[in-house]
Amino acid sequence: MVTSQQENGKETYWVYISNILSTNICIFSERERERERLTEYLKLHYSSVITL
Repeated sequence: MVTSQQENGKETYWVYISNILSTNICIFSERERERERLTEYLKLHYSSVITL
């Protein structure tokens, strides 16, 4: 599953959930603050969060 959020027509981050059961999540972001905020949120719900 791949999702993205757009702000002013520009993508702020991508979240890739490769396997719901193993909850491996990769975050790609051009904005450090958005990436950190999203990473902290996801860590509350998933066991494995990888920030790239």
